[in-house]
Formats: sequence, structure tokens, C-alpha cells
Amino acid sequence: MQNHVINARNRVANLVKSGNHDAAHEARRDLAAAKIHRYVEQVLRSAPPLTDEQKNSLASLLLDGGR
Repeated sequence: MQNHVINARNRVANLVKSGNHDAAHEARRDLAAAKIHRYVEQVLRSAPPLTDEQKNSLASLLLDGGR
């Protein structure tokens, strides 16, 4: 997943440098998703197994966009 973060960060930089701000906005969203994905993977690897209730709660959080 580290490569996904690096690739997304590079894409943002290239789009900003080229002046394509609309695409850069989308690329920033992709970068945020890559960072979240990497972090969740790291936490889940080191944590004890989650209960079904905890998994459902986290899934709801993601589906609601963090609201």
C-alpha cells in the first residue's frame, strides 16, 4: 500500500505543477483514501480480531463518509 500512497502523492504534485486544479482535487481525494487504507491496514494487523458489532460500526462510519 505504501506504493499507492507514493503514487497518489506524485500524481497530486504533477497535476498541481501542470495547473490542472480540478484533477488535482480528485487526486487529493485519492491520496487521502490511500493514506486511510494504509493506516487501517496497519491498525488491524496489530489489533486483536474485531467483533462483528465493531466491524459493522466501522463499516457504517466509512459508508457515511465519516459523518
